[in-house]
Formats: sequence, C-alpha cells, structure tokens
Amino acid sequence: MITFGLAVEEERLMWHLKRPRLGMIAFTAFMLTIVAANLAITYLGIVPVGFGLMAPAGVYFAGLAFSLRDALHETLGRRWVVGAILLGALLSAVLSPQLALASGLAFLVSELADYAVYAPLRAHLVTPFCSVTLPS
Repeated sequence: MITFGLAVEEERLMWHLKRPRLGMIAFTAFMLTIVAANLAITYLGIVPVGFGLMAPAGVYFAGLAFSLRDALHETLGRRWVVGAILLGALLSAVLSPQLALASGLAFLVSELADYAVYAPLRAHLVTPFCSVTLPS
C-alpha cells in the first residue's frame, strides 16, 4: 500500500513538472485555432454542414477550440485563455479587422460563459465525485 502512495505522489509531481509545457502547447494551439477559424471564414465563407444547413466555415474549428480552451484553462488558468483570445484576434486582424473584432468578442463571451458555468460546476461536482469514487 505504501508503494501505491508513493506512485501517486510521483505522478502528481510529474504532472506539476509537465503542466507549464502542456499549457504553452495548449496556448499556442488555441490561439492558432482562432486564426484558422477566421481564415476558414475569410476564404471559404458559408459552407454546407449537412442536412441542408449552411454555416460559416469556422464552425469546423469550434470543437477543437473548446477542447483546447479547457486544456489551457486547466493548465495555466483563465488569464492565459483571455490572452490567447486577444492574441488570436490580433493576428486575425491582418485578414479583416471587423472579423477579428467579432471573433474576439465571441470567444471572450464564450469564455466568460464557460467560466461562469464550468468553474462552479467543477468545484462543486467534480471534487465531491472524485473524493467519493477514488477511495472506494
């Protein structure tokens, strides 16, 4: 049983050592995803998404963007997420200032909504779930 405890502590230590590196990867990927979504909208415009529906081409990057945002939020925190959004919008301004402003605001509103919902849920639901499930 002691070796299990040491293995858990070693795993925690390794996570803390890898966390900044993973966070910077998530930061870069999230920022580039914002730029890629804006590039897709600029050059592809409105595209079919199935079932006779049309949407801006940037929606294909939404799932990846949200996953990367959550990874960045977990590793480096909310300020880094906001920084990635602002930097992604700034880089996108080269394509279209109006699109960059709209995109940046949409991602910021999305982040604020995510923070208002995700952070309290994580604090109240995930922690008790883990404390009940993991020891048993």
